[in-house]
Amino acid sequence: MARVVDRIANWVLTFCALLVAAMVVLIMADIVGRNLLQMSITSTGEVTQLLQVYTAFLGASVAVHRAMHFRIFNPEGLYPIRIRASLPVAVRVVITVVSLVFAYYGIKLAIAQMSQLSPTLQLPYGLFYVSLPLGCLLSAFFALFGGHVLRPDHPAQHGAGKPAGGTVV
Repeated sequence: MARVVDRIANWVLTFCALLVAAMVVLIMADIVGRNLLQMSITSTGEVTQLLQVYTAFLGASVAVHRAMHFRIFNPEGLYPIRIRASLPVAVRVVITVVSLVFAYYGIKLAIAQMSQLSPTLQLPYGLFYVSLPLGCLLSAFFALFGGHVLRPDHPAQHGAGKPAGGTVV
């Protein structure tokens, strides 16, 4: 199962890289068009905004998979060993529950915004907001099945970037 989950995370990460590359190409084409040809691509801003939103939420799910999610402090060293052993499960549960709550309300938001159209592309704004539940569902999936959340043997848990116990980052 771990190999399948890793493969899914790699696909999502590759897709995010393609979205970023598309943003770069669109922005460069708009800059070249504006400066050399004195004309701008009208929908560049909207398309790049859409790509950015998808990149952010899909990339956040990969960050959960790689244990690179946001931590205010690392409380592991503050608890007795018996409690410390249950922290990975607690973290998984919290990430999963929060992700599923955000996914639920993200679906409601996306459905509510399907009738409102974007100014230049005339796309439903709900397409922009679908990235929220999609990224949150992937985050919940990776939290449940990813295996890297507070796993001591994972590279993301060692070296630079891992705060000492109780240290605010």
